[in-house]
Amino acid sequence: MFLLLGHTICNSSATVNFLNTEPPTIRTRSILPIYIIDENDENLYYDDTIMKYMAQPHLPEFENLTYPQYFERYSITPSSPLSTNRQIYRDDLNNYIVKRSKEIIIRYRFLKIEDSELYFYQQLLLIIPA
Repeated sequence: MFLLLGHTICNSSATVNFLNTEPPTIRTRSILPIYIIDENDENLYYDDTIMKYMAQPHLPEFENLTYPQYFERYSITPSSPLSTNRQIYRDDLNNYIVKRSKEIIIRYRFLKIEDSELYFYQQLLLIIPA
């Protein structure tokens, strides 16, 4: 009913970002709209958070960042920020990377060791910098 009437369900003062931790073989991806796709495009999908993390800038300050730390500390946008006094970087996907003034909260799917491969893949993403 809230969505039908256009009312907000809850308000939060903190920004929260959900990160995908699924392995590539079972990860779901969204297809780009037809007007964005060119005839020569090999990638027909939006880049997900794992792809954006793996394409981070190759600079010393990014070397030891884990997957959640990268998204806690940096904002990733496809278009250039209008005005900012903060340092702007470019990644391998030509996104603009801007250091956040305040870190955000990161969430991800809760997995147990009984989830086997999914759990261990998630642990690699969360703990080991890539």
